[in-house]
Amino acid sequence: MCEFISDSKLFVDPTYRYSYLLKFIKFGKEDLKLVKDFGQMVLNPLIPSLVEEIQKKMTSYDVTRELVLLGHVKQASSTVVLDSSDEHDIATSVTNQDGSNSNPHNEFIFKKEIQILYLKKLFMIGETMVNISSSSKDQIDPSVLNYIKELDEFCQLHFECQQMPVVHLSAYFGLLSDLIMEEVFESQMAEALKKKTWISINKLFWIQNDSFTKSHVDDAFRHLTSGACCPVTGAFGSSCMASNGVNK
Repeated sequence: MCEFISDSKLFVDPTYRYSYLLKFIKFGKEDLKLVKDFGQMVLNPLIPSLVEEIQKKMTSYDVTRELVLLGHVKQASSTVVLDSSDEHDIATSVTNQDGSNSNPHNEFIFKKEIQILYLKKLFMIGETMVNISSSSKDQIDPSVLNYIKELDEFCQLHFECQQMPVVHLSAYFGLLSDLIMEEVFESQMAEALKKKTWISINKLFWIQNDSFTKSHVDDAFRHLTSGACCPVTGAFGSSCMASNGVNK
């Protein structure tokens, strides 16, 4: 029997959206445990070096180098002064409208500290898995759903996904996926466990790809009639839940 999925509700209800993704991809409690175990046993001490590798790669292209080193300076009339004497650590200062100076390092979308926090959260390093029993075998485990929603909130808050061109988000995730896969298969885990672990991490990365890129999708074009609003919530706009005014 074909299960009904509300096409429009997928774009305005985050719980419904992630329940659908988790069920379709079959990412459950066992997958989350494999992700967490890998994070605790293998990945945790490697995170700083992984982030350094990502920074090195992204600064090897001018367009992503600018995003890494400067971020988005939000003041329209701000001017950025570069000291180009150091290729790896550009010293910058920003002159704001009021004449004050601010450090655009606070604007970094791919700031090292944020990436480290993100990877620790992604692999539940230092966190405890909460056991919440489902009322039915067919239902998504509530603890897994809460984990995915918390990750989404973190991404939307710290990575400013709407301001980042989607091509760079794809490049970032492709690189991150490649680096993590290498660590999985070079680890001392048994071969069967390596395979299961990577399958679970790969599922998670595709769900994360949705979190990062959904703010670039204009669902108004697909679901709204001329001069109308979304039939489910009355909202205009995209899959970005915050911009639609829908609580997560």
